[in-house]
Amino acid sequence: MSRQETINIFVIETELQFLASQEIIKKTNASKTLFFSYSESLSQKLTSRSIKHVFLDRDWSGTIQKIIKLKKCLSAVVSRIRKELPFSEIIFHTPRIDQVHQNLIIHALQRNFPSKALKLRMIPDGILNTIVESTNDTSQTSLKTRLRYLKYLPFPDLKYYYFSGCSIGIDAPLFDVLYSFSGIKTNYPEEKLEYINIEIERKSKPKNKKIALIIGQRLLDLGLASAHDVTAISNRLKLEVERLNVDEVHYLGHPRSSNQEFNKGYSVIKDDIFCAEELYSKAHYSYVLGCTSTALINAKMLLDESVVISVGLDTLYRNRPDKGDALRYTFESAGIVVL
Repeated sequence: MSRQETINIFVIETELQFLASQEIIKKTNASKTLFFSYSESLSQKLTSRSIKHVFLDRDWSGTIQKIIKLKKCLSAVVSRIRKELPFSEIIFHTPRIDQVHQNLIIHALQRNFPSKALKLRMIPDGILNTIVESTNDTSQTSLKTRLRYLKYLPFPDLKYYYFSGCSIGIDAPLFDVLYSFSGIKTNYPEEKLEYINIEIERKSKPKNKKIALIIGQRLLDLGLASAHDVTAISNRLKLEVERLNVDEVHYLGHPRSSNQEFNKGYSVIKDDIFCAEELYSKAHYSYVLGCTSTALINAKMLLDESVVISVGLDTLYRNRPDKGDALRYTFESAGIVVL
């Protein structure tokens, strides 16, 4: 192996991030790649498809257990990367660096491979990329943030990489490329922005009957909506499906949700589907409906003949109208009908 070779590291948590990573690899012709997953459900899917990766367990409770598991995760990352020596450059791909389990990897790489050039590149994560704001001012890391990570001071291998500007880290100087899906509007710095597309092979042709697909989400588990709001959006989606007068309604739940959000008795897709984008290659839908899922934007990009509809932005962002307006603009710019 040449010492000038670059090793590409991908730390992912969702199916969409994996698909995006695959497109990044194609775009950059990356030859040496390593995948790490912090999601057990994603890891199981990758394993079932014989995709090599390392699962990092971040299921912890309490500060002591968190520190122990963080140290184990970082040790696993460093040990796996060492096996790929020699190389001259590390490119660390991640959807964000504000979460501690992703952030600490930065210093671990700097500490253990000090002679290797290190670059960060942002994996697109759909809707997250439309609601974060890049800033050109001198916004600094808050005292609250610095105090939060004081507990790691006794552990030199758990050093937080502090950054200023954007909340998820896109303004950090280590980032040289910020990937985004084509068709998604962001306010990323133009000099760092690069677009990727998810390519699928259509295996089915449109049928005579009209079928609608409802995309479920994970709002309750993440505390992004109340049960009352989810019910309200579900009811509005049901009314819209009835208005469309379709022949069948299919439902695809979020792969990590403990609830079937927005399902009002629809036919649940139980096939071994990696994610919504994979489903689009196997079936034709006249309509794709949901609320804020990135799968709506990707449906618009991948299914030319389908009408894509977003319902409930006003309900979900009732107390954050600026975020709702930004997402509405993104959806409508992509050709999505927003109700």
